[in-house]
Amino acid sequence: MIKRVDIYAEISKNIKTIRKELHLTQRNIADLTGYSYEFIRRIEAPNSKKNFSLDAVSNIATAL
Repeated sequence: MIKRVDIYAEISKNIKTIRKELHLTQRNIADLTGYSYEFIRRIEAPNSKKNFSLDAVSNIATAL
């Protein structure tokens, strides 16, 4: 049986981990990407609905 992976949850977890390793706040990432603080917060929140695009992931990855 193949285990189903929630790719959005994995990406959001990785973003949060790397951000913390770099000693950046969610506000810092928002400022670096041009996204709102609320958008970054929702991406990282474990129980929020995930609906971010690959473009958003790319922009955040570049900021990190």
